[in-house]
Amino acid sequence: MEQKNNMDLPILLFLGTNDPIVGDSEFARKAAQDYPNIEVYESESGHLIGSEYARFVNEKISEFLLNN
Repeated sequence: MEQKNNMDLPILLFLGTNDPIVGDSEFARKAAQDYPNIEVYESESGHLIGSEYARFVNEKISEFLLNN
């Protein structure tokens, strides 16, 4: 936990609520909150969120890269 709290690397995480590979997206979102510099986006999608919500994901990635 201490290592997570000391990480200053920005993280961008996309979670799909119907992702059979990641599993419980709420659990993953809560676990991700241990990182101090993380942005989490959750949507009703499967594992291929980048394809299912391409415009949204590309927008958020562009914003993330411009701001970090």
